[in-house]
Amino acid sequence: MYDLTPMQAASWVNGHAGARAAQGPSAHLYVELDRSDGALDPDRLERAVAALIARHANLRLAVAPDGTP
Repeated sequence: MYDLTPMQAASWVNGHAGARAAQGPSAHLYVELDRSDGALDPDRLERAVAALIARHANLRLAVAPDGTP
């Protein structure tokens, strides 16, 4: 076992809707994809995201209710 990184801990705390007061870094991500010109292929994007998740273990990280990975 290992401790969560500060960003992982911030994501876990912020995701618990006030279960604890968030201190330290906070993780946020906002992405907007424009497909009005038809250039975005949803199937290709889905495959790319799945490949990214498969390649990077931390994107598959599950955190227990007590905050341990």
